[in-house]
Amino acid sequence: MTGYEKIKQLAKKNHCNIADLLVLAKQNDPFFVGSEASKVMAEWFANLWQKFGYTTGVHLRRFH
Repeated sequence: MTGYEKIKQLAKKNHCNIADLLVLAKQNDPFFVGSEASKVMAEWFANLWQKFGYTTGVHLRRFH
């Protein structure tokens, strides 16, 4: 189960909004991942990472 699913369940169980359980905005919270949109974005990034031949030891800012 992803963080996204866990937080949605917890919000439903406690009758509160998802935003009440997050520290950051939905699009920035590192624990609120696993939605279809975040999976698509992760696959896009992984494809670019592989396309440019990066492996370990490459800082994300270099990629940027």
